[in-house]
Amino acid sequence: MAVSVQQQLEATRYGYDEESIWLRFLLDAFTGGGGFQGRGRQAPAGFWGAIADAYRVYATLSRGGATEGDSYLDQYNREDQVKFDRRVKVSHYLNYVKPTTNLKISYLVRKPHKRNNVPDALADWIARTGYDKAFRRRALVAAVLGWFPMLVDMPQRPENARTAAESGRLDPYVVLSLPCHLRDYELDDQGEFIWAKMATRFTRKATWDAEAVEVTRYTIWTRTDYTILEVEGTQNTPSAPIRGTHPFKRVPIISWRTDTSVEDHVRADSINAEVAPECRRLFNLLSELDEHLRSQVFALLIYPTTSPTPTESVEVGTENGLQVSGEQKNLPFYLAPPASVAATIEARIVATIVEIYRLARVEYDRPSGTESSAQSKQQNFEQTNLAIVDLATSLAQADRETLIVVGRGLNIDEAKLQEIECVAHESYASEDLSIELEQAITALTIRELGKQVRVELLLRLAQQLLPHLAPDTRKIIEQEIADAVARAEQEAEVAKAEQDEEKPGDDRPDGGGDDDEDEDDVPEAAE
Repeated sequence: MAVSVQQQLEATRYGYDEESIWLRFLLDAFTGGGGFQGRGRQAPAGFWGAIADAYRVYATLSRGGATEGDSYLDQYNREDQVKFDRRVKVSHYLNYVKPTTNLKISYLVRKPHKRNNVPDALADWIARTGYDKAFRRRALVAAVLGWFPMLVDMPQRPENARTAAESGRLDPYVVLSLPCHLRDYELDDQGEFIWAKMATRFTRKATWDAEAVEVTRYTIWTRTDYTILEVEGTQNTPSAPIRGTHPFKRVPIISWRTDTSVEDHVRADSINAEVAPECRRLFNLLSELDEHLRSQVFALLIYPTTSPTPTESVEVGTENGLQVSGEQKNLPFYLAPPASVAATIEARIVATIVEIYRLARVEYDRPSGTESSAQSKQQNFEQTNLAIVDLATSLAQADRETLIVVGRGLNIDEAKLQEIECVAHESYASEDLSIELEQAITALTIRELGKQVRVELLLRLAQQLLPHLAPDTRKIIEQEIADAVARAEQEAEVAKAEQDEEKPGDDRPDGGGDDDEDEDDVPEAAE
């Protein structure tokens, strides 16, 4: 049976649906939205709201996912639906995913990776387009979802423009896409894209007062060209293809991911892949404890009665009471559930929170009186630092690939592009920056250092304090530093020469006599 073009466009890569459900769960765990919300549900808004909306169509109660109206709470055995719905409405999610993720990202962006051998034209593009300003967002999306495809594209040349000069400056631009946008692809033996199919949804109006029509745009990229097809509404026939070529010499899609050591050349796990399920467990434990407190913690008054048929329960003031036969001759007393039930759940909650911190590689803030030893704190920091270094290394590699693709769009020589280096730091301690600055300043006080060493140290200080300088400004500062060091050395040489001219005096009390004494003034007897 022949497969239609529409069916080929809708086909997705292996595991696409399962991955989309899992990524929706990770997103909900970070934002506290979706199935982690109780009665008060906030409408998705802003950047994360747009991502949540993109994954809404894949939200099903399967493999950890939740639909818009469902919850990540697990229903008890024999718990009726009315009671479960009431428990869902009063549920409360303690979000440990967001702060532990933001902690790592804050350390990472505080010390951006270093770039070496960046051509001036590419450095100018970085400054002109504000490419670096979105680095935190890119790092955060990669950390939360595990990976995302970065698309590099060129604006379309106007139809009436036949040359680049007529079109004006056509800068490449980058688009932060989502894993659900990359519908299908094929890789070669080196892990490079042979082709890739991207799909995005949006609405379109023929006129401002017309009804909006949903459009799905498919773009098939190859190493040399692209093909665009659109499907409007419920139509089964795509539009006529639009074809064109691109200058990138590869499929211009770069995977920004958390780990480049895995066998998969495109995808990777979120840094919260182990933390998020544990947070769902905590979500359930807290709901169970709240349910126990609401339904059983209030004591029940038991008292004897002379009534021939005691009622099952009776309202006594604001409390509940239960009548028993007066023949039992029991004094009134309160029947309360054992405290061990709540204590057991609370102990499990504390243990789960500690486990969340362990899996997140973040030190657990223990109660006072149980502080960790210095060695234990150092070990915990090393775990956190390792997680940040792994993420930073992978993002630095993705940044280099992105800049190379952009450089090809700018017609920069390929040999120069291959010389670009993006190197992550080996440590992301919060005090590292101050230590490095102090060491550099201390080194500058050493008089024996040569001119070039001083220039390099001052350049390093400027880079640490001002990491995102525009290329032109950076060149001015470099020249000012070189001139300042040269002047300082000249002044030091002049001062040294003047000091050398001041010879030590003789044994006479006046220190050597008159400095203005001339050789002609020497008496003849002395000759």
